[in-house]
Amino acid sequence: MLLLAVAAVAVGWFLPRLVLETEIRADALAWTECPWRSPARVTLTRRVSPEDSLPVLAHEREHAAQCDTLGPLRYRLRNLTAGGRMSLEAPAYCAGARQRIRMGLSRARARERLLDDATSAFHGRLDAADVVAALTVACPDIVGGTFAFHGRPRQLRRSPLVISA
Repeated sequence: MLLLAVAAVAVGWFLPRLVLETEIRADALAWTECPWRSPARVTLTRRVSPEDSLPVLAHEREHAAQCDTLGPLRYRLRNLTAGGRMSLEAPAYCAGARQRIRMGLSRARARERLLDDATSAFHGRLDAADVVAALTVACPDIVGGTFAFHGRPRQLRRSPLVISA
């Protein structure tokens, strides 16, 4: 009986997520698979523009490293909640931003792109301040200091959660 209940919960919880992941992957420019019995696999679609290919690859390679570190089970479990997913995405977005800086983009423009991409990706799932806080912790070298957020300049203070106007 307990086994049947566990199976019902698993189907009810994971099946919708599997369908959602398939739909998201159809729109994605790239993704990383964390298989059970082989190394992580990174896939970039043809929709990635040439100037974005190295930053996107750096982002996905960060996910591959996370898969290797966490293992497939813990990696998948972290992806189930918005906060858990943000803990994986923040370092990956930072890796992409660092690659953009290495390619010659100014730190300010890389920071702007990083904040725009990440807040857009988590819109409706996490508050923008939480996204900025996670990015500030993951890459203070890029996010720290003054930045424009929704068109208004803001300064990060001592706590990454406090944003003053």
